[in-house]
Amino acid sequence: MVQILTNLVDNAFNYTYPGGKIEIAAQRRANHPGEVQISIKDNGIGIPEEFRSRIWNRFERYEEHALVMEVAGTGLGLSIVKTLVEMHDGEVWFESEENKGTTFYVSLPIGGPEQVQMTSEQTVEG
Repeated sequence: MVQILTNLVDNAFNYTYPGGKIEIAAQRRANHPGEVQISIKDNGIGIPEEFRSRIWNRFERYEEHALVMEVAGTGLGLSIVKTLVEMHDGEVWFESEENKGTTFYVSLPIGGPEQVQMTSEQTVEG
């Protein structure tokens, strides 16, 4: 989980101009009560329409923005995020508008991929 958030927050920081805003929120999904949804929203440069279909590919970076923002990297971060989220039976997606910002969403099962359900009659011994 830490690697997922680190990559998404790093991207928000790297692609938002100084003085910009980054918001991180978490909540239970209304239509999926067994899941938590995390959002990382920035008011940065956004993701160009022509690059959106490739954003999850390994070694993909939108070089024009990376050069303008002076962002170093390999283009693996979002590929790693997607792989880790899917390994935990979750979903990841984004909304973006150029020059307005991007919001990444991660939805994960609250108990992880192997959540154990306990009834009120069961106890845990420590």
